[in-house]
Amino acid sequence: MAVKIRLSRKGTRSKPFYHLVVIHSKNRRDGDLVEDLGWYNPISTPKQALLNTERVKYWVGIGAEVAEGAQSLLEAQGILGKSKIVGPKSREKRRKPDKLTKAEKRTQAQSMVEAGDKTEASQKAQSEKAKETPA
Repeated sequence: MAVKIRLSRKGTRSKPFYHLVVIHSKNRRDGDLVEDLGWYNPISTPKQALLNTERVKYWVGIGAEVAEGAQSLLEAQGILGKSKIVGPKSREKRRKPDKLTKAEKRTQAQSMVEAGDKTEASQKAQSEKAKETPA
């Protein structure tokens, strides 16, 4: 059975505390774990983490998949380099390539206005204003 390195949530409501664990991929988030690799406290300032780097590298070396949240934590701690994130939550996979983001649409519209291009709707609106105002 495949194993994953995940963050297991502990703590209370609005005060999260995470354990970095090795768990069978079919188990739920807080289910039976294979090994506890350390902890992470995102609430403290600065954020605190205590991780067993040797064991993390061991599990990654034998083929354990690293979940998205655990990947970002391990990259921030300098344990792992940047790599592809395994799993369906990868943001680039969910985004359709033919769709433009809001920022891309905005910059495209601004460049059209600067270039003097007018859409049919704006041309109709200007022609209607010209008809309404007597010259």
